[in-house]
Amino acid sequence: MKYVGNRIRILAVKQTVSCFICETYESFLLVNPYTNVTVVQLDAVDPDFGDQSDLRYTIAEGNENEKFIIDSNTGLISVKENKNLLHLYKLKATVTDGIFSTSIGVNIKLKNLPITQLHFSQTQYYASIKENTSEIKKLVMIQVFGYSPSESIQYSILNQKELFDIGKTSGV
Repeated sequence: MKYVGNRIRILAVKQTVSCFICETYESFLLVNPYTNVTVVQLDAVDPDFGDQSDLRYTIAEGNENEKFIIDSNTGLISVKENKNLLHLYKLKATVTDGIFSTSIGVNIKLKNLPITQLHFSQTQYYASIKENTSEIKKLVMIQVFGYSPSESIQYSILNQKELFDIGKTSGV
């Protein structure tokens, strides 16, 4: 029997570290945000696998009292606890592909609400309808002043019991 030698060449494939799209992330929130309000969307890529990569995101530092939460699959950071928020948070977020990881700074600043000039054209609105009627009728038009044309105003009824409806943009 004759031995035939085979040569096997091993090519070392260097895996690269996942990287964030931005160098740092900055976000602004108005004071007293609601819970689950989106703060910032982190975005990273894995040059080895592109869109097929399975990246996981975490908040590694700066999230004292767990005021923020991150979706480990999407990198979406949102408000978890909205009480006693500081005016500045410097978080450190990490992304990993399971082998390598990299981190980035995420700065979240809270801003005070600007004083609004919005006001209704009247302090109270009155309307009357016939009792036990099924007639659909416009009862009153709510008007608001003190906003710029570039602002989007939306109307809604507080404590609504589905007896009345208001046009979200018209106030009718």
